[in-house]
Amino acid sequence: MMVFSFVYNFLNLIMRLKQSEIDIIRDAAIRHFGTDVQVFLFGSRTDDKARGGDIDLYITTIESGRLSSIVKNAFITDLIMRMGDRRIDVVLDNEKRRAESFYKTIERTSIRL
Repeated sequence: MMVFSFVYNFLNLIMRLKQSEIDIIRDAAIRHFGTDVQVFLFGSRTDDKARGGDIDLYITTIESGRLSSIVKNAFITDLIMRMGDRRIDVVLDNEKRRAESFYKTIERTSIRL
């Protein structure tokens, strides 16, 4: 049990998100994008040495029809209402653009919440 606790705390330090924030993000993602949603954190919040920064999230789901700008905006609004006024950027999975370097960077550096 001690090893699990250490790993858990270590990951939270790397992500620079509180467990309560992770729970809010996961809950809102399921509510807006469905139960098969996968949420990944990327950007400066994955770097323990960085300070500040917005919350960058990458969203993917089997039901690609749920990945619309309307749902994305509702998701961001929900997060702001529950977490306070934060800078939150959300990138939706886009099969046609996965080969682009931006998506490749997210794939390499992101942490699944």
